[in-house]
Amino acid sequence: MFVTDCWYVAAWSDDVGCDPVPRTMLNRTLVLFRTHDGAPVALEDRCVHRHLPLSQGKVVGDTIRCRYHGLVFDRLGRCIKIPGQAHIPDGARVRHYPSVDKYGCTWVWMGDEAGADESLIPNYQWLVEKHWGRVKGYSHVEAGYQLLNDNLLDLSHIAYVHSSTIGSEDIGDNAEVRTEVTDDKVRVVRWTIDVPAQPTYEFLGHYEANVDRWQIIEFQPPVYHFVDTGAVVTGTGAPEGEPGKDRVNVRVCHAITPETERTSHYFWSVAHELGEVTSDPAAREHYYAQMRQVIGEDVTVLEAQQRSMDFHGADAPSIGIGSDAGPVKARRIVARLLERQARGRSGE
Repeated sequence: MFVTDCWYVAAWSDDVGCDPVPRTMLNRTLVLFRTHDGAPVALEDRCVHRHLPLSQGKVVGDTIRCRYHGLVFDRLGRCIKIPGQAHIPDGARVRHYPSVDKYGCTWVWMGDEAGADESLIPNYQWLVEKHWGRVKGYSHVEAGYQLLNDNLLDLSHIAYVHSSTIGSEDIGDNAEVRTEVTDDKVRVVRWTIDVPAQPTYEFLGHYEANVDRWQIIEFQPPVYHFVDTGAVVTGTGAPEGEPGKDRVNVRVCHAITPETERTSHYFWSVAHELGEVTSDPAAREHYYAQMRQVIGEDVTVLEAQQRSMDFHGADAPSIGIGSDAGPVKARRIVARLLERQARGRSGE
């Protein structure tokens, strides 16, 4: 059900400190904390004695102490102290998961520890680009990760779900869409030419004329999404690659971490150039409030979709439409990765 040989975002880095943080990922319970030197630690969230979650315990230096009987575990999950007892039994340890901070996120490798290559972490540079402003957030979503993938690869929905901010019917009716697959990555390119600016882009660009709007979505399996989106005055060359006039540039990063088959952790960030409007703190906060609204609208739809699917069952009749091309290709890639993983476990 889940690709395990992969780095997943467990938390924003600034949300992990010296107090234990419980996190369920891929149907496994983990505890996150930091050592005295600031290094992140991810361990199985249970004591090997009576199974109380270690996240209810206390971090002491570079170790974590169980709240129940005081067993102490080091950063690799080894029990190094049992109060009142000199002998520590063989096997007194919990699973250790490799973890690292990068791009302002705490990443955890959920597969075989030997495969934890940090170079496999996707490039989320826009989360830390120094010369841009940004807003970030986290949502716990009562929906499976594949539904979130679908949502981000088919942005025709913004015409209807986000009509008061980043959407308009032109986005759904008049978009020129191209879907490409290269090296197990999906790229969906959407252009909407010569249309009125949507409310958010009107706010950012103060446009007096129609705009050309682009949305370039890149999906890297199993759960990473990058969106290059923006608008520019129509006829000033943006579709041909020219800088354009009164250009609004936005970069959106999404990271989805499955919690269970039907729940997900959703980390998102919207980065933008510091233009005339967004250089003003009040205007910038107004824009950020709109972005939080957009994410909230997505979550509402996704959770309703999951509830409906659970109620009606997998056999309920459904159809496909043209804008499903990106989601379908992404699901095929994830399915292929899951099949490869299953073959590796069976020794084939």
